[in-house]
Amino acid sequence: MALAREALEKSEKEYRGLFENANDIIFMMDLKGDITFVNRKAQDFVGYTKEDIKHGLNIFRLLTQESYRQALERMRILVGGVEIDKSFIIEVVKKNGDHAFLEYKAWLIHSENRPVGVQCIARDITGRLESEEKLRKSEEMYRALVESSQDMIFSLDKDCRYQYFH
Repeated sequence: MALAREALEKSEKEYRGLFENANDIIFMMDLKGDITFVNRKAQDFVGYTKEDIKHGLNIFRLLTQESYRQALERMRILVGGVEIDKSFIIEVVKKNGDHAFLEYKAWLIHSENRPVGVQCIARDITGRLESEEKLRKSEEMYRALVESSQDMIFSLDKDCRYQYFH
């Protein structure tokens, strides 16, 4: 019995180390959305401490209205027994009021063959989305400049074939 307990404690310590030191946001919540576990990255990201969470932090308080609606629908689908095998993007409001975007994946936690909660892993993609938006605007501006130009504009590939001509 003592060996089994030691093995269990060692295994739990190893897994806790993985969760706590992960670069991704990892959290668990019950079916009402009350957060029951967060790793260090999640705390740092949203600005709430484990103590804040112990006193009843609901995931839906952290979401914008649109993300709240989407998350409720996904929770309903999960609890209904449909596995969702893709990532989603939600907009989060941090403790300091800043908005950020997370790409996340969620799956059910079961106990005695009943759903009792949800596990989630998420990644902050705010910077990526901002870069994509800047690139899109830059491309639009470049296209508008080229299309309004009175000059001949062209580009060639490495074999001197026209790639673009205006």
